[in-house]
Amino acid sequence: MKTKDRFNLSHVIGFFVGIVVTVIFNWIVFKDPKRITAPGVATLVAMCTFTLALWSASQVRKWLDNKINEKAFKQTEKILELIETSFESIDPLYKHIVRMLRCSEKSKHIDLGEYNRKKIIEGIDKMDQFSMNLTMATSMLKYWNVGLTEKGANAMNTLLDALDEIQKIISEIKPDSINLYDKLKLSHDKFDETVKVIRTLSSSHYYDIFTHDVTSHSKKIN
Repeated sequence: MKTKDRFNLSHVIGFFVGIVVTVIFNWIVFKDPKRITAPGVATLVAMCTFTLALWSASQVRKWLDNKINEKAFKQTEKILELIETSFESIDPLYKHIVRMLRCSEKSKHIDLGEYNRKKIIEGIDKMDQFSMNLTMATSMLKYWNVGLTEKGANAMNTLLDALDEIQKIISEIKPDSINLYDKLKLSHDKFDETVKVIRTLSSSHYYDIFTHDVTSHSKKIN
C-alpha cells in the first residue's frame, strides 16, 4: 500500500473514532443515553453521513469496475469479429493469386496486365485495412486490463507478420519482374500460413486467446 493510501486511511479511521468517542462522552457526561442534546444530534448526523459516504464510494467502485469489464469484453469481442470475418479481407487477393498461378502452371509465365494489377491492388488494400484494424484492436487491450495469452500473442504475431511479408512480396512485383511466378508462389505459401493461423484462432476457446486482470480497476486508479 502506498504512503498516500495509508495516510488517507488513517484520517478516515481517526474521523470515525472521533465521532464514536464524542457520542460516548456525551452519554457519560449527561448520564442519560436517551437525552437528546445538540452535540449528540450533530454527532449522530455526522456518523450517518459518513456511513452513507462510505457506502456510496463502494458502489461507485463497483460501478466503475463493471463498466471497465464491460468495455474489456466489447474490445475482445471486436477482435473475435475481426478474426471471424478475416477471410472477407484476405480471400480476394488469395484467390486471385491462386488463379494466376494455375493459369501459368505449365509455362511459369505470369501476365501482369492491367486487370491483374487492379485486382492485386484492390486485394492489398483490403488486406492492409484488416491488418491495421487488428493491430489497433489488440494494442488497445491494455487500456481495459486485458492481454493476450502466450498462445494468443504468438498466433496474432504470426498472422500479422505473414500478412506483412505478403505485402512486401506483392509490392515488389512489377510487370517486368524476374521470377514473377516464384514470387507469387512465395506469397501463396504465406497465405497458407495465415489461413492456418486463422483457423487455429477460430477453433480456440476465449481464455485460450485472452487473459483478464481480475484486480479491481478502481484500486489501480487510486
